[in-house]
Parts: sequence; structure tokens; C-alpha cells
Amino acid sequence: MGGWAGVTTQSPIQDEEWLMHLIKTDTSGNIIWQHYYDLANDLRYLQVVHPAPDNSGYYLIGTVNLDYMQHPDWADMIFVKTDTAGNVLYDYVWHDEEQEHPVDVIGTPDGGMLVVGSMRPAQFGEDGIMRGRVVKLDPDCGIDWFKRYFYGAGFSRIVAAPDGNYVLGGDMGNPDPLLYDSDAMLVKITPTGDVLWRRRYGTNQENYLYHLIADSDGGYIFVGRKDSIEVGRAFVYMVKTNCMGLLTEPQAAFAYQTTAGSNLVELVNQSQYVYPDSIDGGHYIWDFGDGSPPFRCGQGYGACPDVVTHEYAAAQGQYTATLTAVVCSDTSAASQTMAVLWNEVGDAHLPPQLYVTPNPATDLLHVAPSAPVSGNFCLYDVWGREVRRVALSAAPQTLSVSDLPTGLYFWTFYDYSNPNRALGHEKIAIVR
Repeated sequence: MGGWAGVTTQSPIQDEEWLMHLIKTDTSGNIIWQHYYDLANDLRYLQVVHPAPDNSGYYLIGTVNLDYMQHPDWADMIFVKTDTAGNVLYDYVWHDEEQEHPVDVIGTPDGGMLVVGSMRPAQFGEDGIMRGRVVKLDPDCGIDWFKRYFYGAGFSRIVAAPDGNYVLGGDMGNPDPLLYDSDAMLVKITPTGDVLWRRRYGTNQENYLYHLIADSDGGYIFVGRKDSIEVGRAFVYMVKTNCMGLLTEPQAAFAYQTTAGSNLVELVNQSQYVYPDSIDGGHYIWDFGDGSPPFRCGQGYGACPDVVTHEYAAAQGQYTATLTAVVCSDTSAASQTMAVLWNEVGDAHLPPQLYVTPNPATDLLHVAPSAPVSGNFCLYDVWGREVRRVALSAAPQTLSVSDLPTGLYFWTFYDYSNPNRALGHEKIAIVR
């Protein structure tokens, strides 16, 4: 375990000195060894203890040279390598005239580390507002790169994502010092520190993230504190997200439109909470219900169109189409049965013809054949659902449509001698 401790000194102007402190105990908590590290100057805080990947000792990371009297805006980051007994092998202090506060560390595949925390720019020359900080160290604790992130932010945890990237946990407040609201925050970055996405969580009260883990389903769980509007009260704050850092689950939904006399169907994707074209977004699977291969789109499959047009086989019938939305480990499916009103090429309008008036209609439809006929007149809504059916012969018919919603409809006339053959079809509108 690591931290810091006040040690009595003989100085006439300072009776106590803050030193980095490292302790090793047995499984019962008895001290095996301990060290106080008098490295650098002024206040010294040990923030992170990270075992060396090769079991050769420990990496210690902390803050030193924090002098509130002479340089209140300065604090340096220190990197220390010890052997397995806690003896210092080497140390390195990074000084850049900023307050550096490392808090957590994770090993990287190259044997180095990513160190996360916060930094505050020096008051002179910059605004002094806290920012998140990520530092990439090589295997010898040399600095490969470092980056700042977001005004009023600080990181407290880092975890590895299953895809080789990293997720940072922390807090983000309002840059205006008079506004005390802050949110818990998750940020996903690449191994080179580029931001893939950022999410904020909380209300108009103070919200803080203290600890973060990667869940077995690819999502994340963090715990922290949510302040209350009542003075002196606060609540434990626990949040479970999916792999995109979101609290929502996918909701699959679609609409479709068939055209009488055509074997083409337009399917309109109306799903929510999928984000197929975003970093880490979900994807869709269209199953058209006719035995053709499913159509996949979204993350890993290419861009997703809002409208998918599918050509069914050259036969009239009903097909059940299914849309499955997949986000992380969550899935949602929606299915609809469609009546595809296909007829052979060249048979769109065969005598006798039907005259359906008025168009647009309000409450009544008049259906008058041009010659004696024998068949069924059927009216469909835009979803392909039958809403009216009447037998026709030589006499005109009048149908009430006063109970039907306004919108676009399609009518088709089927010959009794061949019920699968459409002898006429048209669009018609109902308006009021």
C-alpha cells in the first residue's frame, strides 16, 4: 500500500515533513517492510503503486514539489522504480510549471503505462482551470506523449476496453467557478490518446466518479457520490452502462410500404438507441422472410440506409420481415407480416376497368366497373393490411370509408377465376 506520512524533522522552521510512504504487509496485515522516500522537495504524495509486469519490483507515481507558499500553482509528477523490497532503483521528476496530480495507472502492451489524473495550468499565462491529463510512459518510465482533456475535468480511473482502447473515468465541472455543478464522466480513447467518445452523467447537483470497472458484458460500472440539495447529505451513486457508455437499450422498429402490382417493398428503419454510424455503434440485421440472405449494416458492415428496398420473388403472397438491432450485448427485434401484391408484367390494367371515385375521397368510395365483372375489390393501407373487401359484378358499389384514418391507400381487383391475378390496381387518398 502507498500513500504519504508526516515525519518529524529537526528543522527550526518546519517540525514535520511530508514524505512518500510505501508499506508491504503479510495477509494478516503485519508489516513486512516499509519505506519513507525523501525524494524531491516540499510536500510529497504517493498516489499510485503499480507492480512491474516482470515482477521485478514496483512503479510508484506521485506528486512532489507542491509548495503552497512560493509556487502555489506548481506541482511535479514523480516516477519511481523500486525493487521487490521497495528500494529505489531510479526516479524521475517531470517539471512543467503546472500542478500535476496523477491518480491511476494501467499497463500497456508494450510494457509501458498510461497514467491518468488531472493538471492545473500555472495562473500566469493560462486560465488556471483544471483539465484531465493522460501521460504515456515507455517501459523505462520515459514519456512517450501526454495530452490534456476538457476544461474543468479530472480523471480518477482507467480501464482497458475489450477492443484494445481505454476508458477513463472522472468528473467534469462547469468552468465558471461560481457554478458548482459537476458531472461524472466516461471518456473512451485510443492507445494514442485520441478521444472516441465522451459521456456525462448526473443532475444539476454535484456528481463524482470514484471507482470504475469493466463489466463482463463489455459495458462499464462506476460508483461515486451524488450530492443532495439538502445541506450535509449525499448519496452513493452507481451507474451501469453498455459498451458505448450509454444507459439505453436498442429498440427495433420499422414501417413498410408496398405498391399494388409491384414486388418491391420499401422498409423504413425507425429504431432508436442504436447509433450504427457512430464509434462503437450498433448494427442492424434485416431478414426479409423470403429465404434471401439477410442484409446487415452498421458498425463493421458499412453504412446503414434509412430506407431499404427489397425485391420479392415473382409471386404474390405474405412475408414476415424481421429487423434486429444489436448494440453491445443487447438485442431487440421487430417483425411485421406484409402482403406483397405482385402481378405479371403487362397485366397492370386489363379490361374491364374499374372507376373508383372520388379521389381523394372523404367518407364514401364509388366503385363502378366498365363491364360485367366477377371478383373482389380490396382496399389496403400503406402497410399492406386489408381494410375493405367487397364482391363486384356488373352493378356499381358504394363503400363507406368514414372510419378510416386519412392517408394514402391502394385498391386491387382480383378475378374470381384466378384469385392470385390482379386485374387492376391504383392509389387513392382519403382526406378530411
